[in-house]
Amino acid sequence: MITTSGRHHADLGVPLAKAIDAYRAGGRFIWEALVAEAHATRSLSSEALVRAASRIWLILDDFTDAMADAYRDAVAERIVAQEHERSALVAALLEGRITENETLWEAAEMLRISAAGDRSSWSPRRCRRPAGRRSPRWKRGCGRSTCRQPGD
Repeated sequence: MITTSGRHHADLGVPLAKAIDAYRAGGRFIWEALVAEAHATRSLSSEALVRAASRIWLILDDFTDAMADAYRDAVAERIVAQEHERSALVAALLEGRITENETLWEAAEMLRISAAGDRSSWSPRRCRRPAGRRSPRWKRGCGRSTCRQPGD
């Protein structure tokens, strides 16, 4: 259940520090409820409260560690999946499997490649095959001489 909570917080994008703070707030609530009950009923001695506090904080630490580990695992898995997706997208671009202009721009956006700025960065280009030309070069991608930026 604790690991599910950690993964859930990661999936929601809750910062780990905030999730840990929530566990601390829960521990403080439990402690304050225990102290209030002990004072109201006079059922626990000071020594028993100290022992209870030690156990509460140890359990809270264990729960928080398990939740944080699950959180980190979920984030790491998401990063690996995103990197696999980016790698596949780059491979598709380099192999010329993405040829539609809109799809090229969407791929550039997904890869966070800017079409603005200096020309040393890559930007997708619209390619036109010369009339009657069907060489393998045109199957792989565009030739430099017939590529142009949108708006050119």
